[in-house]
Amino acid sequence: MQTIKNKIRTDAVIFAAVCIITGCGFFEESSSSEKTVFEATSSDAAACKVSGDDFLLVSADLTRISESNVEKTAYLIAYNTGAESISSENTGGAYLYNISSLSAEVENEFQTCANSEHYTGIQENNSDFYIQQNCEIARKLQNLSLEQTAGIRSVEAVQLRRTCTVGETAAFYISYDERTYQEVEFTLEASGENCNIWYYDDISDVSLDVSESALDETFDVLAEKFDSVFYVEQTVFGSYEIENKNGAFISTPEKIDILIFDLENDARSSANGGGTYGFFNIVDIYTEEPVNRLNEKESAGYRTNQAECFYIDAYFLKNRPDKIYETLVHEFQHLLGFINTAVNEGAAVYETWYTEMMSQLAEDILISYLGIKYEDSFLPGRMSWCNLYHNLGFYDWNNNESAGYGNAYLFGSYLAHSYGGIDFIRALAQCGKINEEAVTFALKQTGKNDDFYTAFYKWGKSVLDGSLENEIEGNAGNYDFTLHGINVWDYSYNVNRSSIALNYYGYTENYENSEVFCPK
Repeated sequence: MQTIKNKIRTDAVIFAAVCIITGCGFFEESSSSEKTVFEATSSDAAACKVSGDDFLLVSADLTRISESNVEKTAYLIAYNTGAESISSENTGGAYLYNISSLSAEVENEFQTCANSEHYTGIQENNSDFYIQQNCEIARKLQNLSLEQTAGIRSVEAVQLRRTCTVGETAAFYISYDERTYQEVEFTLEASGENCNIWYYDDISDVSLDVSESALDETFDVLAEKFDSVFYVEQTVFGSYEIENKNGAFISTPEKIDILIFDLENDARSSANGGGTYGFFNIVDIYTEEPVNRLNEKESAGYRTNQAECFYIDAYFLKNRPDKIYETLVHEFQHLLGFINTAVNEGAAVYETWYTEMMSQLAEDILISYLGIKYEDSFLPGRMSWCNLYHNLGFYDWNNNESAGYGNAYLFGSYLAHSYGGIDFIRALAQCGKINEEAVTFALKQTGKNDDFYTAFYKWGKSVLDGSLENEIEGNAGNYDFTLHGINVWDYSYNVNRSSIALNYYGYTENYENSEVFCPK
């Protein structure tokens, strides 16, 4: 059986479609509007670079493919490396001879995904709102002149020291909406080697059974879980130590503070569905001086806890503790990523797609240290989101955060599978750069001379050819890691639509002609 599959990415600035050649029989019919492969690739340097015997850039009209490709299968993918969404309806042309004589059957791959399982696990609404909000605040803080704060500290930087005796209380600022803050008393419930576990009891609905007494044993386990990954995660994703002495940032604390409360004051709705499991607030890394100056400038009310800390939802800690343990790894990477770029290296603040990609890679390679199986983690659900929303890409987090998580994770997994596994992730995390620049820098370390855009083009092929399915073992320091294999088609959602828009850094199917079958 021959198969022609149309898989797409389009471009808001440069329409770049490619034809991947594998397997069965295929070549194109002549047309007055056809272009040669060389004509089609001439305007796109990155696409030219990846073109070869099995990867050809084609035009939006019709590109003639050599007859040497008879008895092979063509996969059409269109890429969007532009800055806005466009229609994905035009995938370019690639046709068999005598199309009218084919015994054709059009099948929507995402409606009837062969040999796939519909994902029915827990769906989380993670903290992309907080990440975007806090990244924007951090950019504003970076843009402020630090002349007035340069003398705040010398070698010994500002650090707000709180009690470390279990059972005692200390004040922290919290916000249920990241706009208005209040100071409340937290109780220190457990103290691990590298973390303090603080709890604020703000869930009044007794029917939910979320209280200090109900969580008592879980606090100790949470501290143990974090301690189990504290040094392991830093081996790959960089140190938690703050080296910047310019007065804007706190000094390195003795321990990480983990604050537990009802994050969005939504415990009842969380009991009925999704919610936020945890988040990292960038502002807490700053001292009071720059935050107060930003408040004066914008008539805002931001508050800093002057601590390396992140926030965990009390309801989910009680009811889905394994998901919270995984969230520890996710949020700790956000913290490490900010310290090792914006704080210590003076880099700009990372984009949401980049830091979420890194946090999900952290989950992938560290969940085994938490005793969590891959199939029980958040990650399979994100592959389902990728299947449903791959057209939305990983850059736009305003319209569909699920798409962002799924696509960012798949892209990061592809990069690690293709360019060096754990060593690549480590190079990416510790290069002191962010976003596309960090990817290009880490790619250069592989010796393959690819950059972000050439790797982006090759990504589409990797989803089709099964190159992500193998597990990759690696080590860093004294620790062993496993990057899990992925067959993206194992996870699917039912959809029924004929055309969809294509976002920046995204790809999609032509649902009207996703598969055409013909006899041998």
